[in-house]
Amino acid sequence: MCSSGRTEVLKHFKWPEKKADAMCEAAVEYRDLKLLEQEISSYKDDPKIPCEASLRKMASLLDKSESILSFLISN
Repeated sequence: MCSSGRTEVLKHFKWPEKKADAMCEAAVEYRDLKLLEQEISSYKDDPKIPCEASLRKMASLLDKSESILSFLISN
């Protein structure tokens, strides 16, 4: 998940491996949430697009957000 130089940094700071792994995992999850937030907040409803297509896009964003949040809650 994190860079290959992680081991060297851990040796320098004497951090436990589990703590570093948890921080890397949290960083990845935070990045995923920020990307999702950006995708959702940038959605613009275009009146030129048929209603059915707009609803599919909204449903897709909702499903994606529910999936990511369920994963984060269960961990």
